[in-house]
Amino acid sequence: MHPKDYSANERNSQRRIDIAALLQATRAYKEDKGHLPPSITTSSQLIGSAKDASNLCADLVPYYINAMPRDPLTGTPATVKDCYKKGVSYTTGFTVIRTQDGQHVQFGALLSESGAQVKVAF
Repeated sequence: MHPKDYSANERNSQRRIDIAALLQATRAYKEDKGHLPPSITTSSQLIGSAKDASNLCADLVPYYINAMPRDPLTGTPATVKDCYKKGVSYTTGFTVIRTQDGQHVQFGALLSESGAQVKVAF
């Protein structure tokens, strides 16, 4: 493997870890509340605080996950801990969408590299 590819593979591995953590937190939310977080819609959305984004932080932090993970290319810090507080803006570099029946969800990484498809669903 070329050293240039190694860094991209490391970042893709971190993305898989991060979206798996989001999936686990979402699953715990669903088990606790009986439904998916209301900010997850049937349209693919960036996870963040922007107007058209899915603000999962408000649903998940700090009860189901300690902090929202951020894509390795978005900079530091690697997580956003206070994103649930009023007025805090954030973006993750990850996407989320739910199925029409409202029972399943898929997370993805917008910035995945080297042609990798970084997605996870339940």
